[in-house]
Amino acid sequence: MSLSKRRMEFDSSYESFSDLMLGVTVLLIALVAVLTINVSVKSDNSIKNLIYNNRFTGGVERPKVYLSAYSYSYQGMSDEETSRQKILYGDSPLVIVMLESPSHAKTYTRLDEKGQTVTDTKGSSFDGKSALDLEDFYHLIGGIEPGEFLVGEEKNMLLNVFFGSKNVLLSRINRELSLDLNLTETVVNTSLPLFNRENQKIHSFGKYKESNLYIFIESEITPQGQKRVWIGDTYFVIPDKLSGGELDFLVGFSSPNTQIVYLGEYSKESPKKNKRIQFFQTNGFESAASDYERYHFSSWDSVHERIYQEIPKNLSKEDTKAEIRKAVSLVNLSSAALNKIPLTDEILPPLLKHRKAWLAYGTHFSQTDQEVPGWIVQEFLNPLGYNKRIPRQEETSKE
Repeated sequence: MSLSKRRMEFDSSYESFSDLMLGVTVLLIALVAVLTINVSVKSDNSIKNLIYNNRFTGGVERPKVYLSAYSYSYQGMSDEETSRQKILYGDSPLVIVMLESPSHAKTYTRLDEKGQTVTDTKGSSFDGKSALDLEDFYHLIGGIEPGEFLVGEEKNMLLNVFFGSKNVLLSRINRELSLDLNLTETVVNTSLPLFNRENQKIHSFGKYKESNLYIFIESEITPQGQKRVWIGDTYFVIPDKLSGGELDFLVGFSSPNTQIVYLGEYSKESPKKNKRIQFFQTNGFESAASDYERYHFSSWDSVHERIYQEIPKNLSKEDTKAEIRKAVSLVNLSSAALNKIPLTDEILPPLLKHRKAWLAYGTHFSQTDQEVPGWIVQEFLNPLGYNKRIPRQEETSKE
C-alpha cells in the first residue's frame, strides 16, 4: 500500500472520530444547559420561598430612639400668619416632640445666621431630626411594636430610649424652646408603658436576640399624586420628608432585631370603607373599631362647633372638621401631659389604647406577603439603610 493511500485512510478515520466526538460534545453541552436551567428554576423558587417580599431590616445594633419634649403656645402673637392657629388653639399650651438621628443627638450643633443647623466640630457630619406635634407622635409610636425580652423574670423593652439634650428653634412661632426632661419622661411613659429609666441598661445580644421590633407601614398615593408612607396614624410625604432629614430618626431604629413590614395600601375614607375598622370589626376587636371610628370620624361637641363657627372656611367642610378634631385633640393631650394627668378613654389615641388589636392587624396583613411598590423600596427603604429582606423561618419544599 502506498504512503499516500494509508494517509487518506487515516485522515478519513480521524474525520469520522472527530465528527463523533463533536456530536457527543454538543449533546453533553445541551444536557448540561437543560440541567442548569432546571437547577436555576428550582433555586429561584427556593429563594422566593425563603424570603419575605414585604419585610425589610438593616443595621447591627439594638434599636434606639433619641427624643425630647417641649411646650409652646400662640399666646401674645398677633401675626396674621398665626390667626388661624389662635382660633384653633387659643392660648393653650401645646407639646411638640423632637426625634433625632443618632448622629444629630451626639453632635454639638447650633443655628447659624440663616437659621440652619450646623456644627463647629471639624470633620463632623450628622443626619437630621423630626419635630412632631404630640398627637402625631402618639399616632406614630402607636404604629410601632417596640419589642420586649426577659432578664430574669423582669420584662425589658427592646427599644432603647435616650433623652435629648438640646433646645430647639420652632420656626412656626420663631421662638427657642427649652428642653423639658420631666415632660419628656411623661410622654415616654404614656406612649411606651414598658419604659423604665432604671431598666435602660446595656444587655448582651444573647438576652434579646430572639426579640423583634416591628414598624408597620402602609402606602398611599393621593389623587394629586403625593406619595405618603404611613406609620400608625402619622404619614410622611416622600421624598420631601426624606430629603429634609425628617425621617433620619429611623436610622436609630435600624437593627438586626428591627423589621419594617409593609401591610399594603392605606385606607381611611369613610368608616364603612376603612380597612382598619373593617378588620377590627370582623376579628373580635369591636371596642377598637368603635374607638377608632369615634376618634377619627365622629367626635364632635360644643368645643368643636364653636371653633367651626369662628374659623375661616378656607378648606372643604370635611377637611375643616378634621383640622378642628386634630386641634382639640392636641390641646387635650398636651394639657394631660403637662399636668401629668392620665389619659382618659375619650382622648387616648386608639392605636395606643388597643395595641393588641393593632398587632393583630399588622400580623394579619404581613402574612399576605404582597409585593412592595417600587417607590417604597427606592425612595424610602433603601436611603434609610433598610435594604435587606427578611428570611422565612419555615423550611421550603425540596421537590
